[in-house]
Amino acid sequence: MVNEKTRLMAEIILLAMQVEDKTGHAVFIRYSGHVENMEIDIRESKEHYQKEIACSSFYTNGDDERTIEKLKSVKRNLLGFLEDEEVNQDKLQYWI
Repeated sequence: MVNEKTRLMAEIILLAMQVEDKTGHAVFIRYSGHVENMEIDIRESKEHYQKEIACSSFYTNGDDERTIEKLKSVKRNLLGFLEDEEVNQDKLQYWI
């Protein structure tokens, strides 16, 4: 069984991939495990990747409430990019 932090991080990666697929934005995800840092950049498109739309960089160390709330906030923001698209959130259910 995975903990809540790991589950949210995996969901964020899946949602970021859906944002790129459904909206045409270019999405960059970086996770640096040695310092427990996650970065997500959303750019206008693959052709116009220099134009930044949204960016988030945060540490994921610890299972404290602050880390969990930050991950939930990032997840909500990614869902916001998809609100006009048909995205089945049930497909985020998976086993690791």
